[in-house]
Order: sequence, then structure tokens, then C-alpha cells
Amino acid sequence: MKCSLSSSQPAVSRPARHRSRIGRQNPDQFNGFIALIITANSRFPTLPRSYQAAASTFTRKTVEMYGLLPWQIGIYSKKLTDAFEARNWSEAKLAAAVLAYYVSAAHDPFNTTMNHDGSLSEQPGVNYRFNASLVDRYQLFLFIKPNEAAFIRDPTDYAFDMALNSHAWLENVLLADRRAHEGLGNYGDAYYDRFYAQAGRC
Repeated sequence: MKCSLSSSQPAVSRPARHRSRIGRQNPDQFNGFIALIITANSRFPTLPRSYQAAASTFTRKTVEMYGLLPWQIGIYSKKLTDAFEARNWSEAKLAAAVLAYYVSAAHDPFNTTMNHDGSLSEQPGVNYRFNASLVDRYQLFLFIKPNEAAFIRDPTDYAFDMALNSHAWLENVLLADRRAHEGLGNYGDAYYDRFYAQAGRC
């Protein structure tokens, strides 16, 4: 599996980020996503997980344009560690909140594709149906079992793996959405019962 930069293939991005956002001048706009090609036979070079190596390969401007999410996770992991060591609790709370946002973004399969809202597969709103409506309807049946705390030696590298693992669920969710809506004229109870049966474990 290779990861490389492009706007035409699956990408890790926050739901509101897509190609129309590229080119704006706000420096923070690129922090919550990263464009990754995920293909076994990519014609593009492999995307290095080191920011310095990635910038050297693609130029800093290109890397920033296509997103910085895994590196932001690394940066805020370091900021959180430094704040704890300095006993700076206000900075620790801020760093923890930002880090939690970026980590959650890396776990959402719809943050791993340019088809972030289903429009490219003619399934508009599927992201909201999956990560909001489905959860609201069936939250009592969703059992969260957090893993025990473990030391992560390289948070940036781990963040890349999180994003790639999230992307692996994307086609399953899209297929479940299509099948759940077959023969129905709306996205009502019947649709969500079918959708949960097929995609709930995702």
C-alpha cells in the first residue's frame, strides 16, 4: 500500500475540507486533513511520514496545501507532554482539546476521502447519516470499550496508521448506505434499521 499526494484519490480530511478549499490564505485551514492516495499501484511517489522528507519530496507548499493532520497530531502530542512536564495546566487543557479533535478526525472514514459528503458517489449526506443520525438513533446499542492506556513512541506515525485504518471502512459504509436505501423513498426508520444492521459495527 502506498500513500501519496493528489487531489483525485481518497484523502484524509475533515468533513468540510475538500478541493474547493485549496488555495485560501488562512494558515490553519490545512491542519485538519491530509490528502493521501491509497493504492497498490500508485504512479505517485510514496508520501514520507516525516514532514521534512515530505516537504523535500513535494515542496512545503504542496504538502501544506494537501494537509497536515498526522503532523498536527504529533505537534499537539508534544505540546501536551511539555505542558504536563511544566505543570502548565491551562496549556495542557488546551493542547488536550485540540489533540482530541485531530485524533477524532483521523478516525472518521469520511475524513479519509475527497467524497467527504457522498456527493461524488451520488449519496449526498451519507457522512451525516453515518456519523450523526445513526449514532443518535442507536447510541444505546453502541458499546464503547476503550483500550488501556499505552505509550505511543511516535504519535505522527501512529496518526498515519489511524487515518489509513479509517479509510479501510469507507467502501463498506458507502455500500451499506446504498443497500439500506434500495426501494425506499426517504431516509426514515426503515432505512436506518437496515443501515444499522449493515454498518453499525463500523
